Amino acid sequence: MNTAKLLRLVREAFADSQMPNGEIIVSSLEFEPQAIQFILAGRPWTTVDAALLRSYGEDGDTGAMPFFLSTEAFRYYLPAFLTFIVAHYSEAGTLIDALLFKLKKASDDLAPYTYSQPQRLAIVGFLEYLKENYPDDAIMGREIDKALTVWAW
Repeated sequence: MNTAKLLRLVREAFADSQMPNGEIIVSSLEFEPQAIQFILAGRPWTTVDAALLRSYGEDGDTGAMPFFLSTEAFRYYLPAFLTFIVAHYSEAGTLIDALLFKLKKASDDLAPYTYSQPQRLAIVGFLEYLKENYPDDAIMGREIDKALTVWAW
């Protein structure tokens, strides 16, 4: 799948996603989660662009974000993370690792069956896209394979 097609698939699959209810979207109010709260709270996922994600933290590494978000917020902002990784792979850093970890460990609240079929297909498309376009990273390839066993059913 080419980049434009995958980005369209993600946008369409998550177009009707509902923003998390409540003011708190992070799992705690320690320093780092507070920074994530400040950046993302009340912001539609479609407006979470590369510049905003780059502004997070001292070195712009967004890898911690998925771990500090509430379950609802992770589900809601997932398409923004997928889009960022696809469009700006070389800048995504540890966000790639964090998403692969969360996707392969899909807990009950984030299990594939809790997503719509178009959303699951977009996530599978994302994983297959990474595997196809970045085959030189053997470690990431194994992690993608683990995530695909969870999502491609």
